[in-house]
Order: sequence, then C-alpha cells, then structure tokens
Amino acid sequence: MKASKIETEINLILSQYKKESRFMSKRIIAKNERRYEFLMQCKRYIETNPKKEFVESEISRLENDIVILDSRYNTWRATNAVKVKNPVKFYQKLFGYAKIREQIKTLKFILENIEDEN
Repeated sequence: MKASKIETEINLILSQYKKESRFMSKRIIAKNERRYEFLMQCKRYIETNPKKEFVESEISRLENDIVILDSRYNTWRATNAVKVKNPVKFYQKLFGYAKIREQIKTLKFILENIEDEN
C-alpha cells in the first residue's frame, strides 16, 4: 500500500518550512508542526497495511465509546460532588474525550487514504 498523497503533503510542508520559515508566525509554524506529526503518524500506520474492515471496526468501537461516556455523564454527575466551573469539560477531560476524538479523526483520514489506493 502506498502513501503517495500523504508523502506529497509531508514534502510540501517540509519544503515550505525550509523556504519560508523565517517569514512565518509562530502560530503557523506550530500548526504546520502538528500537521506534520499527524501525517507522519498516518504514514507509519498505513505502512503496516491495515485492512479496511479493521480500520472501520476501530472507528465504530471508538464512536461507541463516546456514546457510552455520554450516556454515563448524568450518573457520574449525580454521584460526584465536583465543584468546578464547567463539569462537562471536566468530565470529558477526565475520561479522555480529546484523545478518543483524535484517534477517530486519524482513523477516518487513514480510511480515506486506504480507499483511494484500492
């Protein structure tokens, strides 16, 4: 399985950084670094030749995890007298919503690239 689309974007980010880094704001540089790390992670995963069915099942499992966590919020809130400004954000941080969402985003991107290559 080739990762040509991802490779092209990685090369574009690197060449742009080499040519224009002194003119870029810190915010743009940080954004490009995050995108580069994301693409490298996807590239490494695609190089393992994952099956489309496996990636789809992982997306489904993670989305189900989000649904389960959402359904348990009211019970958690009733049993925990946490005095925080925003209890929903606290709950989401406590149970790793951001990490799960990032995994879903990555897997969906990988799935698109697997489908493009077939």
